[in-house]
Amino acid sequence: MTIDPAVSWILALSLGLLLGSAGVHKLLDVGRFRSIVAGYRLVPPALEGPAALGVIAAELLAAVLVSVPATRSRGAVLAAVVLVVYAAALALNLRRGRNRIDCGCLGFGQADQIAWWMVARNLGLTALALLAAFPVSSRALVALDGLTIGGSVTLGAILYLTAARLATVRMAGASA
Repeated sequence: MTIDPAVSWILALSLGLLLGSAGVHKLLDVGRFRSIVAGYRLVPPALEGPAALGVIAAELLAAVLVSVPATRSRGAVLAAVVLVVYAAALALNLRRGRNRIDCGCLGFGQADQIAWWMVARNLGLTALALLAAFPVSSRALVALDGLTIGGSVTLGAILYLTAARLATVRMAGASA
């Protein structure tokens, strides 16, 4: 099975934007991100720093690899692994009854409560990442594809940020 090259570019650039911006955001305040990693209680305290750096490196590497056609499949698989790890970390803490954790998703301190919809979101993104790993059909891109790709990535980013912000505000209102 192959996917259309425009769809491949939309998925790849969207994943690259999501993971790249997340990685840079964390890289700008590694100490704060380390405290978020600690809040999940998944690694021993001595490994929190290396785990935080590993997550940042994986996000940034996946963002770069998925954005380049020659390495897109490897980047998409790495992105899927990162997203599954996030979903598992969220689900494990929710099963433990620990939902008052800063997820670090939209900026530190923006979502200090995790929820099952975040698990579902990450699993949905995982499916899209795996789709981006598929081989691309031989159809040549045309000028209109550029507009479609750019518009789709922009609209996708706006919708993602809007939905995430609304969910965060809703959670904050429900816990008040």
